[in-house]
Amino acid sequence: METVINHDFQAAIPGPLLKLLREEPVLQRAFIVGGFVRDGLLGRPSKDIDVEVFDTGIEKLVKVLGGWGRVDLVGRSF
Repeated sequence: METVINHDFQAAIPGPLLKLLREEPVLQRAFIVGGFVRDGLLGRPSKDIDVEVFDTGIEKLVKVLGGWGRVDLVGRSF
């Protein structure tokens, strides 16, 4: 499955996040969602980026993300 990112949104996504999404197989089914998408469509800057990940367990996701930086489990219950 090829990663498809609209070029307007891609410019606003921080480079380290793009690299993570492109290089980690566990994030093959990861989608940017929420306010970042809304703000991008409205041409506004956004303060944060929410990423929804499918087809992986929380333990594996935490392990993979821990290799890239600090993992904060806020919202784990969702």
